[in-house]
Amino acid sequence: VFIVNTSCIVGQKEKEGPLGSYFERFEDDDFNMDTWEQGEARFVEETYSQLLAGSSSVEENMIDCILGGDLLNQCTASACGIKKSGRPYIGLFGACSTMAESMLVGSLLVDGGGAKNVVCITSSNFCAAEKQFRFPLELGCQRAPNSQWTVTASGAALLSAQGSGPKITAVTPGVICDYDITDTNNMGAGMAPAAASTILAHLGDLNRDISYYDLVITGDLGKVGHALCKDILKLHGVPYLDILAQGGGILSTVRATRKASEDELYDKTAKALDTMLSYGTTTCEAKSGYGLDMENELKQLRVVHRLNEGQPVELISTF
Repeated sequence: VFIVNTSCIVGQKEKEGPLGSYFERFEDDDFNMDTWEQGEARFVEETYSQLLAGSSSVEENMIDCILGGDLLNQCTASACGIKKSGRPYIGLFGACSTMAESMLVGSLLVDGGGAKNVVCITSSNFCAAEKQFRFPLELGCQRAPNSQWTVTASGAALLSAQGSGPKITAVTPGVICDYDITDTNNMGAGMAPAAASTILAHLGDLNRDISYYDLVITGDLGKVGHALCKDILKLHGVPYLDILAQGGGILSTVRATRKASEDELYDKTAKALDTMLSYGTTTCEAKSGYGLDMENELKQLRVVHRLNEGQPVELISTF
C-alpha cells in the first residue's frame, strides 16, 4: 500500500519546536475563527485541500473513503472539516493514536481490495483539548511538571493501491494495557506499557529483531513515558534504544554517510555488490535518505547512478 502524498498544517508552538522546519504551513492556533473548535475544523479543511492539491494522480472523486478523527466529542472537528468533500467518511476515535489507527485501517482496506484510494486525517488543538479533558485555560490552573502539550495541528496521508514512494508493508494493532496510572497529567507513563507491548508484538509477528529498523517512532510518551518504554523493552531483551541513545544505529549511519566522499561511498558499495553478485544477487535496493540534506542526498543518488553504469548488479533507487 503506497503513501502517495502527505500534508500538514501546524500551530505556532509546533513551528518553534525541533521539527518546525519540516512542516509545510503554519497558522494561528484559532485559525482566525471564533472558537478553538472551529479553528481545529479549519485546520482539517485546509489540510485536506492541501493534500488534494498535491496529489496530481488522484482526483477528489477517486477517493473511496476518508478515515478521520480528533479529540473532541463526536469527532466534530474532523466531521465539520471535511463535510464539503462529499466523500464517504468513517469517524475514528483513537485519541492520540488516531493517525496511526487510520493508516492501519486504511491500509487494510486498500490491501484487501475494499478501496483503491483512502485519505487518513486527524487533528488536535491544545486549547480545545485542555477544555475537553482537563480545565479551560481561562481558569489559570497550574500545570504539573510532567504534563504534556497536545499538538495544535492537522495531518493527512493519501493511501493508494498504486503509486511510488513509501509503502506500508505490515501493521500490528495493539492491545489495551497499562499500569493503572490514574494521573491525567502523566499520560506518558499511562501509555508507555501499550507502546512497548505493541512494539514487542510487532517484532514477534514478523520474526524481526529491532535492529532491522532504522528508526522506531512512538507518539505522546514525553520524557517520562519514553524512559519507561525503554525500560520495559529492555526487560524483554530489546536493547536497540540504548544503542541509539549512545549514538549508534541510524545516527551512526547518518554521520558516516555525510562524512564519506562520493568516491568512498562508491568503493565501499561496489565491494559489497561484488560479494552479493557472487552469491547470485542480480538486483538490489539502493536506499538513500541518510544524508538529511540536499547535498548529501544528491551525493548518494550520484553514487547509485555510477554503480548502475559500472557494475552488473541492477540498483533500484528508493528512499
